[in-house]
Amino acid sequence: HITRAHGTGNTTSMMVVSLSDGTDSVIQGFTVSILSSSNYSVAKRLGGVYYDSVDGIASDGQGNLYVIGSFYSSVNFAADFAGNDIKTSAGLFDIYITKINLDSTYAWTHRLGGSNTEVASDITVDDAGNVVIVGSFYNNSEFASYFGGNDTKVSAGSFDTFGPVITSDC
Repeated sequence: HITRAHGTGNTTSMMVVSLSDGTDSVIQGFTVSILSSSNYSVAKRLGGVYYDSVDGIASDGQGNLYVIGSFYSSVNFAADFAGNDIKTSAGLFDIYITKINLDSTYAWTHRLGGSNTEVASDITVDDAGNVVIVGSFYNNSEFASYFGGNDTKVSAGSFDTFGPVITSDC
C-alpha cells in the first residue's frame, strides 16, 4: 500500500506501509527511493515491535521527506539508518514526525503526545518550510512539551481533532 509519492530532481521517494501476515497486529512503515531512471535506490524501515503506523508523507523544497505516524512503546527510529534515536510514547499511542534527508540519511524524529492516545492524519510542508500536521487525540494531550513549551488540550468528549503548526526549526 503506497501512502503517497513525491519527487524532486532525479529522485522519486515513496512511503509504503507493509502489513504482516495477518496473524498479529504488527504494521511497519518504510521508505523507498526510486531514481527517475526507474532504478531501485534504497529502502529504510521505520517502527518497532508493536503497532506503528505511517499516516502521511510530505517533502520540502530541498527534497527532504517528512513522515508522520503513530507509535506505541519504545522505538529506535534511526535503527535502520545505523543510528540510535529512541522515542518512548508517554501513554498509549503518540505521534512521531521523522525527517529523512534527500540523500536518504536520517535527520531526526520528534514525539508529540500525552498520557492517552494521539493519532496523526496528515502532514504537509509549506513554502516557508513550516511543518503542518493534523490528527486527533483523546482526553488530555500535550503538544508542545517536546519543544520546551506547554500547550495542553483536553478533548470535549471522545476523540477531538487538532491542527498544530510546527515551525521549520523543529
